[in-house]
Amino acid sequence: MPRHDLESFLESRKEIIELILEKALPRAMTEDYVNMLSGKPAYGYDTESLTMGISRPVWDFLSRGGKRWRPILFTLIVDALGGDRDRTRDYAALVELVHNGTIIIDDIEDGSEMRRGKESLHTLFGVDTAINAGNALYFIPLALFVNNKAGFSDDVLVRAYNIYSTEMINVHLGQALDISWHRGERSADAISEEQYIQMCAYKTGTLARMSAKLAAVLSGADDKTVNVLGRFAESVGVAFQIQDDILDIVTKGEDRERFGKPYGNDITEGKITLLVIKTLQRAPPEEAQTLLDTLSQHTREKEKLDAAIDIIERHGAIESAKEIADALVISSWEEARKVLPACEAKDMLKLFVHYLVERKE
Repeated sequence: MPRHDLESFLESRKEIIELILEKALPRAMTEDYVNMLSGKPAYGYDTESLTMGISRPVWDFLSRGGKRWRPILFTLIVDALGGDRDRTRDYAALVELVHNGTIIIDDIEDGSEMRRGKESLHTLFGVDTAINAGNALYFIPLALFVNNKAGFSDDVLVRAYNIYSTEMINVHLGQALDISWHRGERSADAISEEQYIQMCAYKTGTLARMSAKLAAVLSGADDKTVNVLGRFAESVGVAFQIQDDILDIVTKGEDRERFGKPYGNDITEGKITLLVIKTLQRAPPEEAQTLLDTLSQHTREKEKLDAAIDIIERHGAIESAKEIADALVISSWEEARKVLPACEAKDMLKLFVHYLVERKE
């Protein structure tokens, strides 16, 4: 399929996802919606303030765009397994809401000033509102398990809930590792490739894995299929993160605005990425120390960022990281294709994954 046809397909899926998101979290709170979330109040509530405190900031964030690739992955796996689109569709919103919640909180923890081309949510609306709204996105999706059972058996819903709760723990394990590393609590040259990839599997891979496993369970798949597709999606999430790390240092000029983060943002934040790890393995001691010093300074000085990026590029870290990402996806796809029946959705899933890990923005 030509790239423009795939992009047209993805845009059509994104339009569906937007409608599902508005159902899961309306732009304006109503009494009926709040009753659905928490039951009728004993006294009363202020829906206007709830809108201002949750819906408004969240929809400011959601409206900035985003690839919506996790819910699209969910819908493609449902289609590939012959699941019921109508029964499962509302659950596609679950992972996207959680994903945006993690970004809102992550920006506060990292002190990030920009996200998706605009000021971070805590800068616009205040840290208190951003924390509360971000955390709300972890819990509002749980209403699906209670109020939108869509005819699923209790056994299926329990399996789905267990996936959700386990992966929510995992994403916080990943964030704990990431924070500890970029705070310098562990020396960057002591962190292995395997530890980095596991951090990504927790932090970025876990929501992809959640999406795939939920789609499989709700489509009636057995445990083997659920786990194989979960591992496949995890590898996609890890590869997506590695590509994001690469784009952070190679995206220049006008393309930077589309990328939505400041130049060299990962270096400014002191992030220990696979690119850094590979560079430290290969660079001579003096250059390795220069890179470590720059990471510890959390600088935005362009000259220092340029010098650090030059060290990374000259020692082949980009090519090496890309090879690792590709190998992860290829290996896991070999297992996934065996449990998926031949169909158009399976072919589209393969194309979609390739598109994600080869993207330029």
